[in-house]
Amino acid sequence: MNLPMEQSIRRDKIQITVTLEPKTFRRFAIYDTFKRLKRWRMPVVFALIMLAFAAICFAMRDRAQSMLLGSVLAAVGLGLPIVYFGMFFASLNANVKSQKLPKKVYQLSLSGEPNGVVVQSLTDQNERMELKWESLFAAYRDKECIYLYIVPSKAFLLPDDQATATPDELWAFLQRHMPAGRTIG
Repeated sequence: MNLPMEQSIRRDKIQITVTLEPKTFRRFAIYDTFKRLKRWRMPVVFALIMLAFAAICFAMRDRAQSMLLGSVLAAVGLGLPIVYFGMFFASLNANVKSQKLPKKVYQLSLSGEPNGVVVQSLTDQNERMELKWESLFAAYRDKECIYLYIVPSKAFLLPDDQATATPDELWAFLQRHMPAGRTIG
C-alpha cells in the first residue's frame, strides 16, 4: 500500500535576507505596541473614566460651575489619549526616517540543528548571533510578516517573500523547531 506523499517539501534549512521597508516596520511597531503589549488600554481606560466624571458633572447642571468642570474633564479625557497616540505615531515616523528605510538589515539562517538560528547583521559585519531554538521567546504571524522574538523586547522581522521558502513553509518550519506554544498566529 502506498502512503500519500507530503504535498510540500520539508526543508532542512531556510535563508532569509531581510530588506526592511517603512510599511513593514510601521506595521510591526503598531502590532507590537498595541496588539501584543496592549498599550492602548491605559489611554482608553483613562478616557472612559474622565468621560464618566464629565457625564456626572453634566448631569448635575443645576450646580454652579458643573458644566465648566464637565467640559474640562471631557477635554482632558479626550485630549491626553489623542496626544499619546499622536506622539506614538510622530515618534514612529521619526524612527523610520532616522533608519533611512528601506535597506537590507540582517540575514537569518534557520536549520534543524539545536543552535539552528544564526543572525548576521548586514549593517555591521561584526554583529553575529547563534541562538538555540528553545531559547527563542515566541514567533507571531501577522499579515505579510512573521515576527521572531528572541526575547520579549527584541524581534526580527521576517517579511513574506524574502526567504528561500514560501511564507507557509517558513511558518511550518518555525512551528516544527520552536518549543510548543511559542508560535502564535
